[in-house]
Amino acid sequence: MPPRPEGHHGRKPIVGRGGSLPWKPVAGLYLVTAIAAQIIPTAAVAMLMAPIALDTAADLGFSAESLGMVVALASSARFMSPVGHPANTLVMGPGGYRFGDYLKVPY
Repeated sequence: MPPRPEGHHGRKPIVGRGGSLPWKPVAGLYLVTAIAAQIIPTAAVAMLMAPIALDTAADLGFSAESLGMVVALASSARFMSPVGHPANTLVMGPGGYRFGDYLKVPY
C-alpha cells in the first residue's frame, strides 16, 4: 500500500473538484431547508432534504457528511422566526419582540 500524504484520512475533502469552496450549493441547500422548516416539521424536512444533499454531494464530488450536517442544522432552524415555533409566537407580543429580533439571535 503506498504511503498517504500527511493529514489524509481516507475521507473526501469538503472542497469541490475545482479546489474552490462550495459555498453556493451549501448556502442554497441551507436556505431551502431552513425555509421549509418554518412550515414543515423538523424530522420531515430532514428526511425530505437528506437524499437531495447526498445527490448534490455525489455530483459535486465532496463529502456527503458535510452536506448532511448542513441539512441537520438548517432543519433545526425553526427558531429563526416567530411563526416557526409556538413558543416564539406566545412570547412575541408580551415580550415586545419584533420579527427582525428573531433573525438577530436565532439560537
